[in-house]
Amino acid sequence: MLNVETAMRWYARHWISVGWQEDEELYAVTGLLHDFDYELHPAEHPAWGVAYLRDNTDLPGAPGSGREGCGAEQPEEKVQKQGLCSGCEP
Repeated sequence: MLNVETAMRWYARHWISVGWQEDEELYAVTGLLHDFDYELHPAEHPAWGVAYLRDNTDLPGAPGSGREGCGAEQPEEKVQKQGLCSGCEP
């Protein structure tokens, strides 16, 4: 799971290096929240984690794959390039 955090930090630094304004901590936490369920529930990932967060937290939106977890404020091509949202389709 910490590999996901490391990769997300790398992506944030990459986008910062090409002129985007990004928050490395936000990227890291987003990656951790997205994958927190993978080790215990790999076959149900990310659905198990999304359902757990929706039912047990006050988060305004639960992270997942597909358009729902993409963060609509970001350009879709950027999200796809980052690999954050493998379920996104143009």
